[in-house]
Amino acid sequence: RLSEDNIGTLTAEPSSLYIVHILNDTVGDHWEQVFCFAGFVLDPDRAELHGPDGSAIRLRPKAFELLSLLVTNNRRVVGKQELMEAIWPGIHVGEDSLFQCIREIRTALGDTERHMIKLVSGRGYLFTADVTVRQEASELPHAARDIPASGAGAT
Repeated sequence: RLSEDNIGTLTAEPSSLYIVHILNDTVGDHWEQVFCFAGFVLDPDRAELHGPDGSAIRLRPKAFELLSLLVTNNRRVVGKQELMEAIWPGIHVGEDSLFQCIREIRTALGDTERHMIKLVSGRGYLFTADVTVRQEASELPHAARDIPASGAGAT
């Protein structure tokens, strides 16, 4: 949110106008929750999943949302209807869409034995891996930077 405290001044350069944007030093670091399980690292804020070797694992957006929901509800059976309403809000989808996402997640995690994501017959899905939560600071720049104002001419 912009205020007088964190906006610099407008300066005119010979060829273009620049907005000098200065971040206020009182703005603290932004903390993100990162979830770790079975060597994997899930970062919902950045929509990233990293494998035990640190490599990025690509998931389609709905599969990533589903994995995030299961991980944040680990050790709790999450009903199929609850999952579908959370991942596809206001849209009627069949259970096949849910099954496809589960299959994609299991493949990405190498969960061929279905130890991490278990189907609880008639109830929903259970994420069984131990999950730890880390708080990581995402760095915010603490220096001034010039941002060209689009379409501005010299004044």
